[in-house]
Amino acid sequence: MFATPGSRTQGYKPRGRYRYVRKIYSANGTYTWNAPRDLEPWTPVNITVLGAGASGGGVATTASTCSTGGGGGGLALATLVGKLAAGQAITITVGAGGAPPTAGANPGNAGSTSSFGSLVSATGGTAGGAGSTAAQAGSAGGTGSGGDLNITGGKSRSSAVQNGASNTVEDGGDAPLGFGTGGKAPLTNAAGVAGVGSGSGGSGCAQPGAGGTARAGGAGADGLVIVELWTADLNYMNSVNT
Repeated sequence: MFATPGSRTQGYKPRGRYRYVRKIYSANGTYTWNAPRDLEPWTPVNITVLGAGASGGGVATTASTCSTGGGGGGLALATLVGKLAAGQAITITVGAGGAPPTAGANPGNAGSTSSFGSLVSATGGTAGGAGSTAAQAGSAGGTGSGGDLNITGGKSRSSAVQNGASNTVEDGGDAPLGFGTGGKAPLTNAAGVAGVGSGSGGSGCAQPGAGGTARAGGAGADGLVIVELWTADLNYMNSVNT
């Protein structure tokens, strides 16, 4: 899932006491990243930014209705050289996954944007559509920005209703490069399923027949930010993400 040490630095590998350090920020929130004190202008810093997944839409008690899942977050991969200074403080934001909507024919909630300062960012997935008797297109994934490689998140599956028979699957969108898998929608009258893994979208849900219960779509997963570099700064190696 993650890059191996040095695989995105074109052979850069300092000698001596240097270690390849990976810091992972995987829970929604705002953090301050402080560059190591020995960071040189030529030291490559690998940045991975993944937007949050959106939640799926819900369904009411109306028979033969179906909602769509939320889109997966976008992804940006960047190698920064000469853009950061030793000891520099950068604000990291990890986007929040879309919360499930209130049970009923309500749309889901979009995933939030993740970012590494103003240099690299990725938007969250688009909210899943509310339950409907008409077929619906899937919800779009987010997009990466500022990376050497910017990837669009997975689109959720489209929905279709078969007049009381089993409805087509309304799975959530996947996060790029295997970071997360969209929630797998139930074919019966059950709540949507949350996305599994960072940046994944929650599923929609179905109301195949009459007399069912109103349901909510599945939750989207939080985004992700990863910072990787070589350093000999022991304080940086041992510091806790805050």
